Amino acid sequence: MTLARAFEILGYERVYNRLTINRRPQDLRAWHAALRGEDVDWHNLFDGYRVCIGYPVFLTFRQLLTFYPDAQVVLPIRDFEVWYASSKATLLELDSSFYREPMNQRFRETFFGGDAQASKSAYNQHNDAVVEAAMPRRTLVHRHEDGWGPLCEHLGCAVPPIAYPHRNTKHRFRRRHLPTLGKRFRRKFRF
Repeated sequence: MTLARAFEILGYERVYNRLTINRRPQDLRAWHAALRGEDVDWHNLFDGYRVCIGYPVFLTFRQLLTFYPDAQVVLPIRDFEVWYASSKATLLELDSSFYREPMNQRFRETFFGGDAQASKSAYNQHNDAVVEAAMPRRTLVHRHEDGWGPLCEHLGCAVPPIAYPHRNTKHRFRRRHLPTLGKRFRRKFRF
């Protein structure tokens, strides 16, 4: 959510991310097709959006890079131990119905199918694969603590006169989403 907010501040008013699917559950059909390796009408899916980030985008990055060969790529990375602890304390706390949905199941299997060492290997392999697939495209490996400078330089825009946002904290996620996300997901998507 931090990077989504950063893009909004920079004038990218519509950012496609995991919250978009909450508002547009019909999009799940396209994402499920993409996970099966089927063709997707990406233009239709992203109509009106200038940026797509995070979940579920990272699950289909190869297809998207093929479809959008001139796309600028921003790969947000975190220290693995911090990411792993945060994910375990948030996403892995969701009830099992959340992981019956195919994208969520793929996420869990990819990054949490074994012990911490297996997760670290999967995390690093994923990041390396994104960088490799995105080259020679303009690619920025971005750490949130780097702030506006590298991101704005990469995008060719001015640095805004406000602090770089920090929105997606473990505590905020747990307070706002854990009590209801699994139940809402089950009800909304009929699992």
